[in-house]
Amino acid sequence: GRAVKKTGDMTNLVKLKLGIKAAEGKLTSVYEEIGRLFYTAERSGEDCTSDIAAYIMKADKLKADIAAVRAELKAKDGWIKGIEDKVGLKPYSSANPLCESA
Repeated sequence: GRAVKKTGDMTNLVKLKLGIKAAEGKLTSVYEEIGRLFYTAERSGEDCTSDIAAYIMKADKLKADIAAVRAELKAKDGWIKGIEDKVGLKPYSSANPLCESA
């Protein structure tokens, strides 16, 4: 019934938020790899242009994926507030596992 729907809604919301965090972690790794490749190219003279370009493409894809999920969350803003109200969480409470860290 209603409890199952609430749990399903909350699960979907958490999956979206966790998906953003996972993609942001991957994006950080991609940026680090771009930096490492650039450093290698500068120090050794090795041509890393194609590798750097490939990582830049990965970064662009991750950024687009993150933006799409954020847009989905924004479109569901009323839905999210409704879920938080139903389960008794304040939107910016430290008890709210859905709050994004700063």
